Amino acid sequence: MSALSRYVFLVLYLKLVAYLSTTHAVHCVQHICKKSGWKENSKQWTHCRELFVELWRNLQHTADNDDDGQITVDEWVSIYSQR
Repeated sequence: MSALSRYVFLVLYLKLVAYLSTTHAVHCVQHICKKSGWKENSKQWTHCRELFVELWRNLQHTADNDDDGQITVDEWVSIYSQR
C-alpha cells in the first residue's frame, strides 16, 4: 500500500469514526497480537504494546492540537499539510 493510499484510507476512516484515541491503539495491539499468535503478556505482546504506546504518544504530541486526547480528521490532515 502506497503512502498516499494509507493517507486516504486514514482520512476516510477518521471521517467515519470522527477521531482516533488511545482505544484505537489498544485495538490495534490486540488485533496484531491475535493475528500473530502472541499470547497476552508474552515478550512479543509486551513489545508490541510498548511500541504502540510510544507511537500513540508521539502522534498525540504532534497532532492533538487541543490536547483533548483525541485526533480528529482536521488534526490528522493538518500534520500532513505542514510537510
